[in-house]
Amino acid sequence: MPSPWELDSEVLVRWQDGRLCYRIRAQAQADRGSGLSMELVLPANAIAAEASGEDLVDSRVGPVDSGGRTLGLWWKSRDQLQRTFTLTYAMPPTSRAPNWLLHAPRLAGARPSRALYVMLPVDGIGFSSP
Repeated sequence: MPSPWELDSEVLVRWQDGRLCYRIRAQAQADRGSGLSMELVLPANAIAAEASGEDLVDSRVGPVDSGGRTLGLWWKSRDQLQRTFTLTYAMPPTSRAPNWLLHAPRLAGARPSRALYVMLPVDGIGFSSP
């Protein structure tokens, strides 16, 4: 049975090589299910997505659809309902857009996802939040 995960992420964003580079430390918890898999949604233009973590045996990036790009995660050990993993990806900026939104991974469906962002300052680029 799939686990109904909740996700908390700490997101470090830095400007590097003309891209916004994300490094995420994520903690997921569930109260039931097998704990063997999770489906995340990344922004549609996310590239070079990689996941790592204890007991993580596979991760696969899916095709882009209207909601974004899916990332499936699979673990070896059953019944572990607390998972910690690291995720990295990059996003090329949209050259015509005057603003760029930061996008943390979220759980597929309507499951709760929370994110804390840290952005490293860059000379010549201004940052603000609503």
